[in-house]
Amino acid sequence: MIRHIGVIILLFAAAAVATAQNDSVDVTFRYTSAGNPSLVHLPGEFNNWANNSGGSITPNARWTMVKNAAGVWEKTVRLKTGGGTGPGGSYQYKFNENGTSDGWLADPLNPRTFGSYGNSIIAIGAPTIFPLLPKPGGIVSVDTPRITAGIFPAIGSSIDTAATTLTVDGVIVAHGGVYDAASGRFTVLLPQQNDGEHTVLLRAADSRGRFTSDSTRFTVKAAPLQWLTRSNPRVYDSSRIVEGRVTDARITAVSVVKNGSDTATATVQGDTFRATIDLVEGDNVLRAVGLRDGLPIQTESIILTRIIDHTPRPVMTASPGGASFFLSAVQSTDPDGDPLTFRWVSEDSLNPEPLGLDREGAMVGVLYPRTDGEYYIRLEARDPAGNLGIVRHYYTMYNGEGLSGTNDNPRWVRDAVVYEIFVPALSPAGTLRGVLDRLPDMADLGVNMLWLMPIMDNRGTVNEFNGGYDIVDLKNVDESLGTLADFRALVDACHARGMRVILDITPNHVSSEHPWVQDIRAWKDHSIYREYVENRVLGNARDLGQSVVSDAGYPLYARYSNWALPNLNLSNRATREAMLDVYRFWTREMRADGFRMDVYWGPQNRYGEAVWWRPFREEIKRIKPDILILGETDGTGPGSEKNYADGGGAMDAGYDWNWYGQIKATLSSGDVNNLMNRTRNFSPTTRYNHYTGEHSSYLRFLENHDEDRIAQIFASNTERTKPGVVVSLTAPGMPMIYAGQEIGWRGRRDKITFPAPGASALRAYYKKLIGLRATLPALRDPDITALVTAASATMAYVRPCINENVIVAASFSSSANTVRLNVAESALALSRPLDAAARYYLNDMLNDTTFVVTKATLGAIEFGLSPWQSRVLLLSDTALFPFTTSTGSVPALPGTLELGGVYPHPLRLAGDGASLTYTVPAAYAGHRVTLTVHDALGRVLARLAEGEAGAGTHAATIPAGAFPAAGLAALRLTVTDNRTGASEIRTLPVLVLP
Repeated sequence: MIRHIGVIILLFAAAAVATAQNDSVDVTFRYTSAGNPSLVHLPGEFNNWANNSGGSITPNARWTMVKNAAGVWEKTVRLKTGGGTGPGGSYQYKFNENGTSDGWLADPLNPRTFGSYGNSIIAIGAPTIFPLLPKPGGIVSVDTPRITAGIFPAIGSSIDTAATTLTVDGVIVAHGGVYDAASGRFTVLLPQQNDGEHTVLLRAADSRGRFTSDSTRFTVKAAPLQWLTRSNPRVYDSSRIVEGRVTDARITAVSVVKNGSDTATATVQGDTFRATIDLVEGDNVLRAVGLRDGLPIQTESIILTRIIDHTPRPVMTASPGGASFFLSAVQSTDPDGDPLTFRWVSEDSLNPEPLGLDREGAMVGVLYPRTDGEYYIRLEARDPAGNLGIVRHYYTMYNGEGLSGTNDNPRWVRDAVVYEIFVPALSPAGTLRGVLDRLPDMADLGVNMLWLMPIMDNRGTVNEFNGGYDIVDLKNVDESLGTLADFRALVDACHARGMRVILDITPNHVSSEHPWVQDIRAWKDHSIYREYVENRVLGNARDLGQSVVSDAGYPLYARYSNWALPNLNLSNRATREAMLDVYRFWTREMRADGFRMDVYWGPQNRYGEAVWWRPFREEIKRIKPDILILGETDGTGPGSEKNYADGGGAMDAGYDWNWYGQIKATLSSGDVNNLMNRTRNFSPTTRYNHYTGEHSSYLRFLENHDEDRIAQIFASNTERTKPGVVVSLTAPGMPMIYAGQEIGWRGRRDKITFPAPGASALRAYYKKLIGLRATLPALRDPDITALVTAASATMAYVRPCINENVIVAASFSSSANTVRLNVAESALALSRPLDAAARYYLNDMLNDTTFVVTKATLGAIEFGLSPWQSRVLLLSDTALFPFTTSTGSVPALPGTLELGGVYPHPLRLAGDGASLTYTVPAAYAGHRVTLTVHDALGRVLARLAEGEAGAGTHAATIPAGAFPAAGLAALRLTVTDNRTGASEIRTLPVLVLP
């Protein structure tokens, strides 16, 4: 019995080995060096990257290659299907010459790379094709090209040559009979091919009936008269110089024929001919024709497609009137000078109330609506040929009047709290679906704008080493993050919650493996994309430096610093149009709400705002007028005004790097004076450095993906970061939180481990402050007035707003201190002067306490602050919390008066009611009881009970609509002694969610 068990075990073991071998392939790697190295190694993840130390490699049979008689370095490695860490389980590897740290090279025969280090990758199949040559984009100078490939079967199988096929341009030209099983080499000499591009598909089969395929695309240039200029589907010039090559000295009298009739004589110098061709709109089919021994000879045709834009450019302007405002289209233009007709349409599905506008004419009048808000209007301009141009705009109405211009920011931008997300780090899945899964948590936190770091298709997987800025396809989602459908689902879910989504896209550069750059690498000056990519050193490099990357001596592209990212040439119209198409796509089809413009300063410093940035703004705002344009560049300081719309640039908001530097310094040193100066730069009358314009908004942050986490900087005591959080969320500007910041995460781009909802005290602190910013308009408005404090490390200021004034005090000290403030009435925004006889309340919304003040004592407010503590004080007619201090005694009745909790809470009163209880002691029986609902300013919104009290517990119902639509409110229970007039009051704050 034991022997039988042993046999069974052996049989299973043998089967397991066979299965493993069936899934493994012996692949031969080959490398030909341009130099003469003494050693070549094959380091990869399959041998732990040759156990290198600091990049240096010691020879070992596991990775050192062998040089054959032909001078080719070879090594065969057994690899398992799907066993690697690259895309689809592919293996990563490189070659290394001489074992040195600077001798690492990608495989020159393999076009597939992965990751920020540009590692070559190989996908193992059963069988495996590796590599297929010529490489994609290759140029062959003979008309009978040779196709070669390595084909390697899985262990235990062989290549079925009868079932292995090679297809060229859709036609099968060879079966696998040209396969050498000993070397794994497959070779086919193709029959004569015409000049031009050809596509090859190799389909390899093994003896088990399994198939693997690979493809390549190359160009033949072998004819005696051939084009150097290539077909181009996007030409905007009225004429072009075209070039070709004469490879036979007997060819004379070369000319270029356009569309079969128009002929231009070409000049021939050496082996090159050149002609200037006037282009017509649409396709220009060109053939070069010459004479050889008196007989005509010609090239294949190329097509240059000239694009002429006939679209009218409508321009909408507005002017105020009496009961109406007037819209005009008289500044509209037509590129052909044709007369235009106009149609005006109000987009009433987006408007607070219908305008009912659908009229024609160059000017129309519209009655001011009664409801405040942003009103969207579309202007259509049409020429006699039917070409249609459209512009959309919104106008902000307030108190029955008010118009906005093209430089305005919409309300949602001014109200935004930004949440920056690195998608791979946010969830266990690390995908867009993972972001969708975390949406309830982000909504609960209170953020209302998601900034997604780049999600576009990258050179390699987007991960903590590759931030996503190495983009190879600007119109697609990287497969490691999801799909376009996943992005649409996320946008729809965000919009349903009242949240916006902005995308991080690179207008300055593309990947070094982007198709434009690959085409330039292959075709050099004759690439149709040569002018798309910059190869000049231009403008101010912002101390980063610029250099030109060469490819075999050819100046391929210019870059900043040591980035492997080619700068785009946005002075070229075709580049501008191609990039505008990218942003149109994400705006129209994908419904993005805005863009964070990476390296905004690059195009600005190279070309100025008039070349790319202002035209970009005007085009994108025509499509979606309330879109956000956030620029990664200096948002404050001298010269920064030119970046903003007010200064002729594109930005709605920019980076306040000066504030960021100062908040870190203040958190370290407690220097609040410089921070106050840095913070109050919204007002044109209290300028900090440079006033950037009334519509400029400043992105303010404690950390971002390029900087150390604030919790890492102050790892010894994260409590000291809290005053920085308070200032960032209560001062003017657009506050930004980098995902994980709210829980004190310290890793820059590694995967975040979020605690259970509500488990983080720091998160609760962020949530409360974000909620206050959403509730109190003063915290979102641009005005700020500094207050002098007796405590040197305490920063205090007033955020004025009509009847909703807020005073903020933030301690940057490790010691407890007493704060004394003198708040002048002139610093407040009031509908009427303060009453000297009245009592007012400073409700500390952050700490749930209330201070009693009068007009006189506002000049001498005093309270204590614990280390790193802050107060956010709302000046109101109503006490929202129990008093902690008082200017006088409040008469009290004996006994205990209780106001119970509200259920449900927080409230969402869209058609639903709520309930509460209150208890009246026997001593109060027969006295007058009132139960009222107040807003945050103390105004009575509803009376729930009024009359003589009965002893005991009472229930009250709060009808829907008794509270404001959103924000803070209060329930006040008052019992008044009928004989003495003495009162006892209980107040209960209530938060109403929208």
